[in-house]
Amino acid sequence: MLKKFLMASCAMMIICSPAMAGEKKPPMGMGLVDANKDGIVSTPEAMNAADKQFDNLDTNKDGKVTTEEFQVSNKAAMVKIPPKFLEKNKDKLEQARKNRMAMLDANKDGHITKDELKADMEKRHKKMDSNNDGNVTKDELMKFHESMKGKKPAK
Repeated sequence: MLKKFLMASCAMMIICSPAMAGEKKPPMGMGLVDANKDGIVSTPEAMNAADKQFDNLDTNKDGKVTTEEFQVSNKAAMVKIPPKFLEKNKDKLEQARKNRMAMLDANKDGHITKDELKADMEKRHKKMDSNNDGNVTKDELMKFHESMKGKKPAK
């Protein structure tokens, strides 16, 4: 299980982390959430990003994200992953996607609501905000990701 998680984590780092390549860009997709580009993700910015993410995932605009909608979104995100890596790890990546869907679906009704997605975003934001000021800085984000290396994913 840990091996599957690590492979999926590698794939997500390829997608989300220009900082891993030594670039001076915000880490782990921070630039997508930091709306005012001040290098800090406030709680309102995180919640707005969750709203936008949900709106993008809910392609038929029925107020819920189905497994199919979630799968299409993940396939689009994997465009930046090298094809050889995708082919070699497709089963592991598919399992990681299923695990993420199951984690987001808090009430286990088979779909994700905006409230479920926002609750997950709020929980992750609070975990990263080590000084509890309501903001996540680049340093806090990097420390959080470093602390997660080698840990099993929560189910």
